[in-house]
Amino acid sequence: MTPRRILLTGDILRPHPDDPQRSESARRIRWFEDLLALPLTLATGLPVSRLAAEGPTDVPVLYADAGLAPSTDAWASLYAGELPVALQERMLTACRDAIVISVELPPSVAELLRRHDVPVIDSVVDPLRFLTDIPLSWRTSHDGVRAALEPFRLAAVDVQRRAAQVRAKTRWLNPVRVPDGAALLLDQTPHDAAMIDPVRKRRVSLADYQEEVAALTADGPLVWRPHPHNADAPVARELLGDVPQITSNFYRLVASDQIRRVVAISSGGVVEARAFGKEGRHLLDRSAGIAFPGWATPVPVVGHWLSPHFWSAVLAPLVPTSPDVPVWPPEKDFIRRSINCDWGFGDMDRVVL
Repeated sequence: MTPRRILLTGDILRPHPDDPQRSESARRIRWFEDLLALPLTLATGLPVSRLAAEGPTDVPVLYADAGLAPSTDAWASLYAGELPVALQERMLTACRDAIVISVELPPSVAELLRRHDVPVIDSVVDPLRFLTDIPLSWRTSHDGVRAALEPFRLAAVDVQRRAAQVRAKTRWLNPVRVPDGAALLLDQTPHDAAMIDPVRKRRVSLADYQEEVAALTADGPLVWRPHPHNADAPVARELLGDVPQITSNFYRLVASDQIRRVVAISSGGVVEARAFGKEGRHLLDRSAGIAFPGWATPVPVVGHWLSPHFWSAVLAPLVPTSPDVPVWPPEKDFIRRSINCDWGFGDMDRVVL
């Protein structure tokens, strides 16, 4: 069936950690719609709508279909597993005859749609957050769409160049105080999708990796950086015992000559560390057991995904698109400004620090 519309969605199953009866992702999906409705309309002429956990598909309704009470633990159990039949039927009814373009779609939903031939193009915030803007990385099970994404891929040399610029600036700042050859252990927030183990179908924490942490402490000096938004950081502090704590800016740490290795359960900071020439190690494989093609190898794109010309090219394998559309060039810091977040990079990007 040729798609007749475009549906923008995301992790509609994710409840808010402070109030599980409401959605954590509705704001993110509406942000996505704000940015993409116009370029998608210009590129395809198709109607564009959103599917979020609101109104007739709010969080209590979705979890009633699953036979579960809304909670972050229930969300984790649904995130990468087989969805209950009633929830499958609701999702298929909402998405049938559409191209689904999403931000942080659960792999369980992506796989369900793939099995029923609903085209899915999903995105996630890319770990490389120190570039001219924060990239989104795009993944899809459609071979033609994946090939169309490739010309927009972030170039490796641009990553190397920006890392060199950050490292050069740190030469003029007071050095961070860590032992030579130290490993840096990064803390994370417990309610992030990045903390869901797709094999165990639950959220994990440092308590699940005590042997790995013990091996790190035996292999040289270790320092721990708590996450500034993790209210459960004291729990990790107790688990880590006498491991020294450091709160310096992450980019100053990762650019430091003293840091040789960066470790985390699943933090994007590990990927960034590799760009700075450090050894980077994830304790959790977020793609383990996920059969969705392309899930583990998304294509990072800086800025172009906001432009009609990107969607004219990327959607051409699925529907007729217009080649005569505007080209909106990437703007520095556009996404940082639009989400009001930069993961601490703004401190490094000031003209004078």
